[in-house]
Amino acid sequence: MAKTRKAATPAPAEADAMPGNAPAAMPEAKAATGTAAEQPREPAKEAAHKPAYAADPHAKISVSLSDHQGGPSMHLLRSHKYNQIQIRFDGEQPDEQHLAKLKETGWKDRTESEGVWTKQIDRDMRWQSVQDMEREFKAVANAIRKDKGLEPALEGLAVA
Repeated sequence: MAKTRKAATPAPAEADAMPGNAPAAMPEAKAATGTAAEQPREPAKEAAHKPAYAADPHAKISVSLSDHQGGPSMHLLRSHKYNQIQIRFDGEQPDEQHLAKLKETGWKDRTESEGVWTKQIDRDMRWQSVQDMEREFKAVANAIRKDKGLEPALEGLAVA
């Protein structure tokens, strides 16, 4: 009969030191004092933390086109994503003469597909380009209000 050798089982202190073995419980003295090393945590998932950005496009100016709250309105929007300024009409569309004025100054009618009129910002004349578009917006908004017998809403305002 051959004798088989039993592998010696390591003492509890040696078991903790061996790779791949985690201690079953933290000793009470270390847990109370907080001196025990914390177990490493898994890094947070990338999708869980998504940076917050401003809405695109974001509103710059809004003008009521009637004398009552909740009536038709006109909005000037800025899209950084598409590098453009947009005009959106809520409620009824203005008369054709006002839409023709937008076309004359280079605005593109994208109301069928996107619901807005758009105009690209000139990269070389960025702020001058935006200022010109704001001026065109004000002119059309005030013309629409004038046709309806309303006071101009944007006269003399400096838009930042």
